[in-house]
Amino acid sequence: MRHAVLLALLFGPFSFSLRAQDQDARIDELAKKLKDAQQVAVSLQKTIDSLTDELESLRKSGKATHPQAIVSSSQATAEPDKGEFRNQILVPDLGGDERSNRLTARPELFIQSRYSAVPVRGTDVSTAPSDFELTRMESRWSGAVSDKIGMGFELQYHPAPDGTSEQLVNDAFVEYYPSDSVTLRAGQFVKPFGFDIQQSSRDRESPERGIFAGYFFPGERDRGFMVAAKLDSLGGAWKGTEVFAGAFNGNRFFADNNRNLNYDIRVRKLFERLSLAIGASAQIGRQILPDGIRGSDRENLYGADLQWAWRRLGVRA
Repeated sequence: MRHAVLLALLFGPFSFSLRAQDQDARIDELAKKLKDAQQVAVSLQKTIDSLTDELESLRKSGKATHPQAIVSSSQATAEPDKGEFRNQILVPDLGGDERSNRLTARPELFIQSRYSAVPVRGTDVSTAPSDFELTRMESRWSGAVSDKIGMGFELQYHPAPDGTSEQLVNDAFVEYYPSDSVTLRAGQFVKPFGFDIQQSSRDRESPERGIFAGYFFPGERDRGFMVAAKLDSLGGAWKGTEVFAGAFNGNRFFADNNRNLNYDIRVRKLFERLSLAIGASAQIGRQILPDGIRGSDRENLYGADLQWAWRRLGVRA
C-alpha cells in the first residue's frame, strides 16, 4: 500500500505534465492549421474579387454577352492586349451614359499641352505662337446619383483669358434611366453625330478633330433633349445596335441666333465577330452659316463612319 502511494506521488505530477504538454502541442497544431486555412480563404476571396471585377469590366465593355465569350486565364495571359487594342479602335461604349459610374466629389482633370515651332509663312508670334502652350484645361464631375438618375458637369479654363465666358461650361446635363437599355438626357452635351464628335479628346490618336467637325459643329456640343437606346434585347440583326435621337438649338452652338430646332439622329451597329463598327448620322434643320459665307440656310447634314480592327491593325473612316 505504501509503495502504491509513493508511486502515485512520484509519477502523478509527471503524468499531468505529459498531458499538459500534449494539449499544448495539439493547440499549437490546430492554431497553425487554422492560420493556414485563413490564408487560403483570403487568397480565394482575392481571386473571387478579381474574377468578379474582370467579368463586370468585360460585360460593360461589350466583350462578354454570354459565358462562352469569357476566355481562360491562360489565353488572356498569352494575348493580354488584343481586346484592349480592339476596343481602342472600335470604342464599343461610344456615346455611352453615366449609369455605370457612381458620382464622387473627386473631379476628373484634363490638361492638353503642346509645343509649336516654325510658324506658317505670313504669320507672326501673335497669330502663330512659337512656344509651349496649354491648349486645354478642364475639370469634370460625372456619374450616377442613383439607380435612375445621372449627371455630368464639365468646366474649361482656356476660354477665360480670351474673354469668351459663354464657353466656360462644356457639359451640364441630367440623365434619367427608365430601363437598362434606354437613357433620357437633357441639358448641354456632345451632339450624337459621327465618330469624331462623340469621341473624347483624351482618347483620340490625332491631336485635333477633323476639319468638318470644327466647321459644321463648332464646340461639338449643343443644348437640347436626347433619347438613347440599346437594341440588344430585340435580338437577331438588332444585336449590337444603338440609336440616338434628339432635338437641339442648332449646330452653330456658341452663335445660335435663330428660333428653329435641329433634329439629330444617329444609328451605330457593332459587329462583334468582325471587329467592325458602322455608324450613320443626320441633322435635319436650318444651319447658321459661318461669317463670310453666303447661301441657303436650309441645309441638312449627313455622315457615315466606320471602325475596324484586325490583330494590330486599326482602320477608321
